[in-house]
Amino acid sequence: MPLLMDSQMIIHTSFIFLFFWFSNPIKNTVSQPSSTHCPLEFKNLTTVLNSTCEEGTWNDFLLDKCCKEPFNIYLDALAARANQTGRIFLNSTEQTSCLNKIKNNITDVFSCGIDKLTITSGVKGCSGFLVQDVLNKLGDEVIGLSTGCGLFDRREGSCEKCVKSWNEIRGIEAGDDADLCRFAVLTSLTTSRIDDLIWAQNIRRCLGNVTNGNEIH
Repeated sequence: MPLLMDSQMIIHTSFIFLFFWFSNPIKNTVSQPSSTHCPLEFKNLTTVLNSTCEEGTWNDFLLDKCCKEPFNIYLDALAARANQTGRIFLNSTEQTSCLNKIKNNITDVFSCGIDKLTITSGVKGCSGFLVQDVLNKLGDEVIGLSTGCGLFDRREGSCEKCVKSWNEIRGIEAGDDADLCRFAVLTSLTTSRIDDLIWAQNIRRCLGNVTNGNEIH
């Protein structure tokens, strides 16, 4: 029986990897130089300017509840870029440029904690991962998040399962930031469902509404 389960897991993992490889149009994955301008395209900036502060801080990753809506727009743009280039996080110069683009009069995005999702030079771990690195080194976590957050409906516990799979993602080495790995996994998974806007909204509503480990209903 254990051998059968191992074989099924290998098949499942291989299927996920092949799905990403053939269905995700990632281009120019490695050979793009880093830039000093913002490489993200924000499609919904008008909603940020009219946004209001809502409960939820992505389980305290964000430092203020007013940060959630601009952060979700930031995540949309991050996934769209990863879908095209395979790159996930920004360097510090790009990050500053992008945050300048989405700052508004409701909250100071520079004090939100978004800058924690920045490539750290000289540090190993998830901050410098490409999408392919995530699939190679965090494949089980991608499958876990895909399974836990794959479907959202009115059945009780669907968001709870998603939050559980999110919290199970850890850093890949001692001292690694688990949040960087979580968002690397989420961004990589989103690239495979880049046109599924309803799913993206649901998963961000679910995970974004968590504060102090508790889901807000």
